[in-house]
Amino acid sequence: MTGMTFPDGAWNDVRHGLFDPTAEYVGDNWAGQVLEPWLAAHRSIIAALHHIGRRDMARTALSSEDLWTLYAFSRVAEQLLLPYQPPATEPADAAERMPAGAYEHFLDAIGATFPRAAGFHPFLHEIVAVQEDDDPEAGPSLTALWWPGCMIGSLMLVRAGVTVRAGARRLTPGVATGSTLYWAWQRRHRPVADLSHGWGSNSQWRTRFRRDYWLPDRLAYNVDADLKPAKAHPDGARDIVDVDLLRYRCSTMTDLGSEQWVWPEHHSEPAPFTLDSTPRMAGYLTELATTVLDLDNTSGIWALADTRIAAGDPTFVADLAIRLRQQYGTAISPPWQYASVDNRLLRLLCMTQQAAAIEQTVRVVMAGDLPQRRQAAQLLAYHQSPKQLAVLFTDRWPASEEVEQLRSLVLHELILRSIKVEDIPDIAEWATSPHRSHQVLDRLSYTLTAVEGRPALPRFQLDSTSYPVFSGKPSAPAIARVIGARVPGSTETTTTETAAAIGTAVASWVSWSNGQCEARTFELTSELADGALADTLTSLGLQCLGTTAAADLHIYRSSPGQVWQALFDAAANGGAYTAGEGGAQGRLSAWLSLAGLTGCSAQTDIAEVEYQAGSRSWYTLDPTTRWFDQTGWDIAVIAVSPDRRHLRVLAATDAD
Repeated sequence: MTGMTFPDGAWNDVRHGLFDPTAEYVGDNWAGQVLEPWLAAHRSIIAALHHIGRRDMARTALSSEDLWTLYAFSRVAEQLLLPYQPPATEPADAAERMPAGAYEHFLDAIGATFPRAAGFHPFLHEIVAVQEDDDPEAGPSLTALWWPGCMIGSLMLVRAGVTVRAGARRLTPGVATGSTLYWAWQRRHRPVADLSHGWGSNSQWRTRFRRDYWLPDRLAYNVDADLKPAKAHPDGARDIVDVDLLRYRCSTMTDLGSEQWVWPEHHSEPAPFTLDSTPRMAGYLTELATTVLDLDNTSGIWALADTRIAAGDPTFVADLAIRLRQQYGTAISPPWQYASVDNRLLRLLCMTQQAAAIEQTVRVVMAGDLPQRRQAAQLLAYHQSPKQLAVLFTDRWPASEEVEQLRSLVLHELILRSIKVEDIPDIAEWATSPHRSHQVLDRLSYTLTAVEGRPALPRFQLDSTSYPVFSGKPSAPAIARVIGARVPGSTETTTTETAAAIGTAVASWVSWSNGQCEARTFELTSELADGALADTLTSLGLQCLGTTAAADLHIYRSSPGQVWQALFDAAANGGAYTAGEGGAQGRLSAWLSLAGLTGCSAQTDIAEVEYQAGSRSWYTLDPTTRWFDQTGWDIAVIAVSPDRRHLRVLAATDAD
């Protein structure tokens, strides 16, 4: 009779000391209250577990009690990984009772490892989701990791859950993800079968664990079926003939059903690499963040995050976003995969109608930078109600610089949407508090001005952003050019500071995209008549006009409101290759440019800028000269002072 490796009764110790307390646990310190005390009292069981994980044990038949103990360990692991899986197909969801992060605590505590495999292999990976590849012959490739695997030495305890991309002739998505998963006790999202099913509460624990070993030269599946052959099917049913049912543990192309007699089958095949030469995973989130760079398509990570949000787990999404930022966010040129996933995770959190999602958004932006906080503020103001957002302004979070910035940004994003601040007490109290820190947006009013009107704002969806279309061209006819009209002489008065102030709204076009900007000021020797405007502009040597003749210019009367909207659109929404500053900061930048165009300083009160803007004559130029790229990002604004003897110009263009 085979001797025992585990201490006598170990399977009961795992069952009653780990599994049952875990199933019944309610609290937030499972590791400290359940796992660690059990480990301290059962070190000999863990030592025996690692002994069985040695590669030479693949040739050693174990006692039934040893296999029962391994099965008990696998039941604990399967129970703990329930929260990592897609939503349950049954109404009662046991995952809600599982302590968050407990599975990873368990892996660390028992000394589990897992290889960082670059490609998919059914020995290592359990298929959770399938994305169909355009090439029907394409083999499975990894696109997302749902949960990390668990190996003890060379022994597989639990495979990693993954999303794969594969061709239709290699995997049938609904079959590979929805058929019966054999040698599995429980999954939230698919049917399972193991030999414990159908037995009583005690008898089911006398189930023999399937041992798979990764050996230096081969992969050995279900070694005990070879070392100690099981009895044939009691009804004389034939054994399985599809070896992939043994390798994948489920059907892959055609659903073979739930009654296959798979248990006595074993198989071996060459190992694609050696474990000793392969790096080990460094923790689930770190591994997930690391593998992002290996992807040529990030939709698998998107789907994983979508599922976790749908399952009520915004903490996972926030944790992943923070980990990604730690690894890639400070790079001068972050990888495109990072930008893609980071944007998706932030949108998911901001769009989810849950208080917990808002809380996790705050966690993410506290770890991020100002541009991310601007983006989050827009998304929150668009998708959450003011009452839901009021929690941001309470003392739930410390008044750190990052939180105060987010509050200020959200406040002004709400104002842009015509929300009355005084109607939300928590927001109003923060906004009017003399004790809070000063914010750069404080100079903006808490109601929209007449010039601002009702600004055109983007619409934010999970997969896209729809920007307003604003041409800036009035519907009135062009100003008639009067041939022979007096063209006043001019002196340029542009300073570096003035040009920068006027160009504030389009600064990102120049700094972060392909844009160019011309901002100039002139003093005229006599009053400028509308009929002489075209000839006067061509006499100023403006780069944006080049050698264009006055007769070819199309100039239109405009208004402070139309000019402000064009400036706001440029600042808030950006150019060809810049995302813009967002609505709140874009609002301020539009006013700073308008201040420059009216001759006001950057420190001038907004009300005074609005008054000065109302006293000026405003014009827009149809941007049809060669200087303008004419691809959707063009501005040409002229401001003439009340005495008609001072003229200021802003021309800007950008291209993709």
